[in-house]
Amino acid sequence: MRQQELARVMGWDKSRLSHQLTRMKERGLIERRSTGGNTVLVVLTKLGRQKLDAAYPIHAESVRRNLLSRLTPEQIDTIVRVSNLLGEED
Repeated sequence: MRQQELARVMGWDKSRLSHQLTRMKERGLIERRSTGGNTVLVVLTKLGRQKLDAAYPIHAESVRRNLLSRLTPEQIDTIVRVSNLLGEED
């Protein structure tokens, strides 16, 4: 993903994102690739992908325990419908 687009999507200013990406790069999680001009792509490394894959089940369990277990099936259905609407492209 383009670094500028990542900052926009996350709602972070460029400086904050740059510092975070530097820390992630130092840990071997991402690479920054210049495509010429002012465009920089942020790419997960193999280690970054492994760490992300390992985090999925932990995150899913946390969502189930801290959110979904406290809601009725109807409330969950409402959250899913709203999330789907928000995720649609304009």
